[in-house]
Amino acid sequence: MRLRSMLRFISSSALIAAPLLTGCASADEDAAIASSTDALTAATSGRALCAPSPQPSDGCTTKKAEYLLPHIAVFRDVFQDQCIRHDQCYGALGASMNECDDAFVREMKDRCNDKFNKYWRPVEWSACRSAAEDFYLAVRTAGVDAEFAEMQADAKNRSLWARHYVSSESCGTTPERSQIYHPRLIEEVRAEFRAVLGRNPTTFEFFDAVNLSDPDPTDAVTDPRVWLPGMIRAYAATRPSTAPVASYSRAATWNIELTASPSDAASYYWRVGAYSETAPTMIIPRGQSMYDRRYTLEGFLVVRDAAGTRDLALVSEFVYEPGECSSRRGLPCR
Repeated sequence: MRLRSMLRFISSSALIAAPLLTGCASADEDAAIASSTDALTAATSGRALCAPSPQPSDGCTTKKAEYLLPHIAVFRDVFQDQCIRHDQCYGALGASMNECDDAFVREMKDRCNDKFNKYWRPVEWSACRSAAEDFYLAVRTAGVDAEFAEMQADAKNRSLWARHYVSSESCGTTPERSQIYHPRLIEEVRAEFRAVLGRNPTTFEFFDAVNLSDPDPTDAVTDPRVWLPGMIRAYAATRPSTAPVASYSRAATWNIELTASPSDAASYYWRVGAYSETAPTMIIPRGQSMYDRRYTLEGFLVVRDAAGTRDLALVSEFVYEPGECSSRRGLPCR
């Protein structure tokens, strides 16, 4: 939960003088948000999988307010996970501010119930729930709409970069793995495609659809939840009725042999670990070492049909290589 919200709440309660509000926004927090795209770029560079890009969170940052509301300081660590999830909810593209706030106070009170028994520790339980209400009221104060809009704008920026990386096949991800989108928005995009075409969008179509622009940014309707569904329906109507669905299977061979589906695609592109391939089947040789090795190969597969429609599937394969000597260092050779 953002420090500026807490300080605004305290100010509105006449607990803090106006001069103390000067520079109340957390510099570290603003820097974290401003650098979210840079972090995504740096983490993704040279990787087969795009780095997840959740909303940066400073947790329950309330240090400047703790001496005014001592119980806030006491319960800051108790609510740390709930504060992080609240920030991430605000920064999930397509989220509802009211739903995020309602979930926030509900989860904090559930945390109080879990940590303090109502009958054995009634004082701590009551104080915890009182602190939960203070945190909730802080995020519901006037001006928080602008913060929510700012975090949604940051999410849209991260979404545009994710689309860039996926579209250029620089790295692979899915809407869920990216940690950018609210689950409801993901389902809404897919539902619009099913309504128009009777199928889900491909991964590439999803990133195109979810990043459509406001058709009239000058009008009073600025909430994407209002205008985006119509834009997605119009976009889906321009797409082919059929599209490839990328998947793969692994053969039971010594080397890692992966075969793409559908088998009649016009082209294929594999990028798994340090390996790449444009044939339907990708073979990655197992290594040999003195001792047992266990690791996971990760990457993606892109299939393209004759019409140029692409789909992407993530690849994740566990590999076990028995050692030539023994299972681990220090044991005698077999």
